[in-house]
Amino acid sequence: MANGKNGKNLIHKLDKETRNRHFPESNGGKGSHARKSTVESRTVYKSNYDAIDWSYSPSSSGKSYIKSGN
Repeated sequence: MANGKNGKNLIHKLDKETRNRHFPESNGGKGSHARKSTVESRTVYKSNYDAIDWSYSPSSSGKSYIKSGN
């Protein structure tokens, strides 16, 4: 009986759409590489990061993580 370590690779039996969704690296996909970031996405990330209220405490009711929502 085949176990996880020595079992035969059965990726080739999956349909192409399922294989690419679950194993993108097997077909030259993104795999474990970092996501691409653009100047726009970094700017949006920084502005949203700065909008977080880091003094938030779950015990204080009615307060949100976002500064403008307090």
